[in-house]
Amino acid sequence: MNDDVTIVIACLNYGAFLLEAVRIALAQESGAPRVSVVDDDSTDQRTLDELERLQPEVDLVRQGNAGAASARNTALKRIQTPQRTRGRRR
Repeated sequence: MNDDVTIVIACLNYGAFLLEAVRIALAQESGAPRVSVVDDDSTDQRTLDELERLQPEVDLVRQGNAGAASARNTALKRIQTPQRTRGRRR
């Protein structure tokens, strides 16, 4: 685990892309970073199922629907690493 970097993924009903995004994040050549997924109150069943399938090393945070910016800010308040990145929206 690369303790210098955290990748933040905000998720609201994006189950179709979630596991791939996490897989790519964890496959970084410089070592797997910390990954934080913030679920912004997803209601889509596929997304809920994919959230349950996340690897144990992924930090999953659930919050009421407050928007993507709030989801990212929630994650940023929790992380301890000096380097922070966020996934790009599709």
